Amino acid sequence: MRRPHRHPVGGENLSRASTVVTRNTIRIFLADGEPTGILLAEFSNWTGKVLVAPRSQLDQLSKREEVRRTGVYLLVGPDPDDPSRALAYIGEGDNVLKRLLRHNKNEAKDFWERTVVIVSKDESLIKSHAANVHLGPSLAV
Repeated sequence: MRRPHRHPVGGENLSRASTVVTRNTIRIFLADGEPTGILLAEFSNWTGKVLVAPRSQLDQLSKREEVRRTGVYLLVGPDPDDPSRALAYIGEGDNVLKRLLRHNKNEAKDFWERTVVIVSKDESLIKSHAANVHLGPSLAV
């Protein structure tokens, strides 16, 4: 079993483990003014941007320039074999929108109700970066 790290505080070693807390700010923008619609999230000290949208609003999401960038995306919905569980398909692409539109026509991926798109704010994410983040075809959660 790994022992917890001890962090010096004020020049003294602690006799018990302490936790270093890193505080971040998450800014969430309601793109259409609705909490159930398209959401944009930015984190302080991170160059990424997250967009979340219901599948039913794919047309509105397609109007955002961010989804035409290189990125990673998740298609999330109930698992067809066990509706009490969620299923997530994880993918990546040079143009995330093209991939989303292709998946939207694919009956094998009919389960998804919500999409999550992760791109960089400064367009520094490239295909090889996205491929490293891409974890596999699907996860049941």
